Amino acid sequence: MAIETLKDWNDRLSQCGCCAMPECPAPSTQSQYVYRTLCAMTASPSEYHIGNPSPNFDPTNGGVPLKEAYVAYQKMHVTDSSSYNNDSGSGSSSYEVTLSKNPETSEDNKVGVPAYYCSKTRIDGSWTSQYENKNGDGHVTQTGSDSGSWNNALATPFGATPGNGTYTYQTFDEDGNPADSGSGESHWSYGPAWWGIWGGSWWNVPESITTTVESTGLKHEVSGFGRTLVVLFQDAHTKETAFAAITTPDPADNEWSNGGSSATIASFVVGRADEANDDMRVTGAAHMIGRYRWRIPFSHKGGKFKLWWDEGFFTKEWEVWKVKDDAHKAWETAHAAWEQSQEVPKPPEPEEPDAPGEEPTKPTLTAKSVEWTGPGNATDYNHASWFTAYSNTVKVPSATEGHTEICNVRFICYESKFGSKPQVHEDFRIYNPDEA
Repeated sequence: MAIETLKDWNDRLSQCGCCAMPECPAPSTQSQYVYRTLCAMTASPSEYHIGNPSPNFDPTNGGVPLKEAYVAYQKMHVTDSSSYNNDSGSGSSSYEVTLSKNPETSEDNKVGVPAYYCSKTRIDGSWTSQYENKNGDGHVTQTGSDSGSWNNALATPFGATPGNGTYTYQTFDEDGNPADSGSGESHWSYGPAWWGIWGGSWWNVPESITTTVESTGLKHEVSGFGRTLVVLFQDAHTKETAFAAITTPDPADNEWSNGGSSATIASFVVGRADEANDDMRVTGAAHMIGRYRWRIPFSHKGGKFKLWWDEGFFTKEWEVWKVKDDAHKAWETAHAAWEQSQEVPKPPEPEEPDAPGEEPTKPTLTAKSVEWTGPGNATDYNHASWFTAYSNTVKVPSATEGHTEICNVRFICYESKFGSKPQVHEDFRIYNPDEA
């Protein structure tokens, strides 16, 4: 047996009747985390009050399945147009707005809690309108126009943002001759909250409400009383775009929150529309970003403590495979025992689980080490002298579902003239890719 750890060494020494080498108290970790979830445009009726009533997610009534309401899109394009023509005059207006989440903004941390990540909505678009007023005799008394745009404006959630533009007008006397004219600046507000577009009255119910799945995304259309609102969700998020949106920028100092001690220091998970039926469209994603430091045990009175460990990235696919593989190996052991059983009556054969299949890409390991030279404060265990420096920020290394955890931890707290061997930290996973 190779002597690699202090346990191996002490096992050998006990066989010889020798005194065991002293063991070190186990260190612990102290972690901090930043949690980010995907900010996307979805058709959830609880998120955007588009039209009255809400979009049609009832397949039995000509709509689409409810799961369509939760597919995550990068953009939402809105066209809102209306017109009128009556004895008092005529006119038309049109808004064309594209909304998207801005992943690089967060509100200031003013109350001592982590900043709210991705709290802004980016607005681009334009508007135009024109009108012609008439008097009781049908003569035109005034004409006018208005136009403007939003250019990468930012709004807080559900808040409308004013765009900048200009207006012009022309008045006429009773004989139809120009009387006055003018122009000026105009500011129109429009944003991701439209709960009152139909006035909220029972007599203002739209004439037509349709929700369909188009090649570019989900389409919602409401029309009635000379007005048509079309909302088209575009550029469905993929696992890669979701990862990019919530991984950058690096966390600000006020985003970190304490998380105690844990082996897992970063993770990336993705929600799917209907994974059980192979609908793998993204409905959400979350990235836990972490950093950690080592805490030296208060019972350690020496001035040295050295640790070696790995940061291992374990994919979701590998973890699922490992569970199946372990179950199958356990079955093989039980099956072999069943075949060799001499008991009468013979015990029932164990049921064979599903084969694990081909092993996915093995976990990746990144070697780390640190040496603490102390001493720690003798009266205050929470003193900074008992901690190593925080690690660099740890993120999941790619747009792959999985987690990064501390594993293969070894440590020593003294040196002897007889040499020393590291202890293995039993609170962390031991993973050897060559033995998997």
